[in-house]
Amino acid sequence: MKFVLNPKNYNQTYLEQLNICFPKWGTMSTFDWVFQRKINNRNADFFIINSDEDELLAGSAITYRKIKGMNQKEFEIGIMTGSWTLPISRGMGCFSKAIQKSMEIVTENSIPFLTAFVTESNASYRRLQDAGSNLVTTNYIISQNLEVNVKIDSILEIEILPKTIENILRFFKVRNLNLNSKTHFAYNLEEFENQFINRINPTFLLKIGEEIAIIEETPSIFQIHFCSNYDLEIIISLLKWTNSTQKELMFFLTKKNHPYHNHKAFKVVHGFFTILKSEDTLLDVSEIENIHIEYGDKM
Repeated sequence: MKFVLNPKNYNQTYLEQLNICFPKWGTMSTFDWVFQRKINNRNADFFIINSDEDELLAGSAITYRKIKGMNQKEFEIGIMTGSWTLPISRGMGCFSKAIQKSMEIVTENSIPFLTAFVTESNASYRRLQDAGSNLVTTNYIISQNLEVNVKIDSILEIEILPKTIENILRFFKVRNLNLNSKTHFAYNLEEFENQFINRINPTFLLKIGEEIAIIEETPSIFQIHFCSNYDLEIIISLLKWTNSTQKELMFFLTKKNHPYHNHKAFKVVHGFFTILKSEDTLLDVSEIENIHIEYGDKM
């Protein structure tokens, strides 16, 4: 197999392959938001895999993020994303080769960890596990049974806030304060706004009682990208608000103990944040394995 790193004038072709392998993956606007944003002053890397006869087989990308640990130490990670394997090359070990190549790239860039987001049922999870990944349990939580009558003590009033500089700064500060003692994805104010607010679809800054949240309305679902409190009362209040549109509500948690297991209004899709350590780093996996992740951190 042959690897071509960051091929020139290839964005449209890469997008086409993504949509072949994952129908309705997205448009060029999606591609630009995922791969063209510079985060922590780094551009994403992507590569394609060709056969020895130059037949296109697969592709994968790495985006880069900054992590702040509980000791306030900051370091970068690479995230495997946008990986695809064409149907003709299934079973040839392309994704395992992509993992190896991605490790080479992050090591060359002095990045200590290569990570990925996978669901438990995904074949990519098994390949990453085979490669020796440490696994952080994740939960994709999705509302179901939109007509179900969920009883809580009170439904909190929800207010849509304007996207003023003052409100964006307030949300930024609340998030930083909440995560001060946790390992988390770190952003400056501009990166925070581009990651959580200036997204592909419309976003809303919400006040739910005394709590705040940022949600995105996609054509099919509402996604909670940030919430200052994921207690049941807060989420049910949001669910009641979104149910009027007949769209489901989705959010993401890394903590294992939460009230949404076996809850009649929600289904939980189990997954993992996988971590591979570069051979050249002096950092230990313990620096990152207790990381707090929200849906807005993912892409």
